[in-house]
Amino acid sequence: MITATFEQYPAADFARPETGPTMTRLTAVELRKMVDTRAGFWLLAAGGLIGAAGVAIAVLPATASNPSLDSIFTSSSAATRSLLALLGILTVTSEWKQRTALTTFTQVPVRGLVVTAKLAAAICLSGLFLLVSLLLALIGNLLVPALQQSGGNWSLPIATLGAALLAGVLSAVMGVAFGMVLLNTAPAIVTYLLLPSIVAAVLALVPGLSTTGNWLSMSNVTGTALATHAGPETWAHLLAASLLWVALPLVLGTWRMLHAEVK
Repeated sequence: MITATFEQYPAADFARPETGPTMTRLTAVELRKMVDTRAGFWLLAAGGLIGAAGVAIAVLPATASNPSLDSIFTSSSAATRSLLALLGILTVTSEWKQRTALTTFTQVPVRGLVVTAKLAAAICLSGLFLLVSLLLALIGNLLVPALQQSGGNWSLPIATLGAALLAGVLSAVMGVAFGMVLLNTAPAIVTYLLLPSIVAAVLALVPGLSTTGNWLSMSNVTGTALATHAGPETWAHLLAASLLWVALPLVLGTWRMLHAEVK
């Protein structure tokens, strides 16, 4: 009879530490998931088309006069911003709809890491959309002299880029938050599209509450106020709206993601 002893094998084979994936790899995986589905792929493609449409609206003589790179970029980035939230929603809900969340949480049992990776992926996607919008705006500005017989204006303040990036990040994170709260694609999209509009409409119709809408309307702040480089009051409005529409759903959604039963 042959008796095996521990001396025959390296001690490291019995004490090898287990290491999980890095946050960089988890974020890359979440970014890949966004294009793995047909819905995610076509939403990304639609983002490019909508951005091009925004550029066309800003440079055609019938809709604009002597546009600058600033105005063209603002139009392009605003056109693609709404899709960032939808992609953020799909980042979360597609896994629960297709029942692949069980695989994700089996590979990465620490759910907080998955939530962080999804948020990081949404923020990276915001930066990608910003670059696409900027590229489209540069192409559009090159066409201005031919379309409007003018030399074109190449001014683009850093504040415009910063405001567009901030608005995109908030939209994407808001979409992820709504997706985590509901964990279902259709209800999350409907709630994201309708609930802020309903609240804004009620505040506008009720006497005495019209000014309150400036503090609770995310679309007004990110779509108009930041684009005009407003002052401290606008940042206060943005903070209040972000706490209601981004921070609160994010807290509730994170709690649900950490405690929801995976089926």
